[in-house]
Amino acid sequence: ITLNGENPVVLLEGEEYKEAGAQATDNLDGDITDKIVTDSDVNTQKAGDYEVTYTVEDRAGNKGIEVRDVKVLSRNGDEDKDG
Repeated sequence: ITLNGENPVVLLEGEEYKEAGAQATDNLDGDITDKIVTDSDVNTQKAGDYEVTYTVEDRAGNKGIEVRDVKVLSRNGDEDKDG
């Protein structure tokens, strides 16, 4: 799996996360990009570290996994601070 776009992605709270996607190629199956499953917990309304996971499987059952890190920064500068 090859990620499109930036990794990591850094955003401010409230900004839109635009999914750049990924591509996948198998030496026997060829282009299997359409088989990629994307799982994301990104919440741009809350500062924190998030992941977008891309998983793909070829006809032989071989799996590929790639992860994009997404960091959402607080607009008021108090990210990851307690009280």
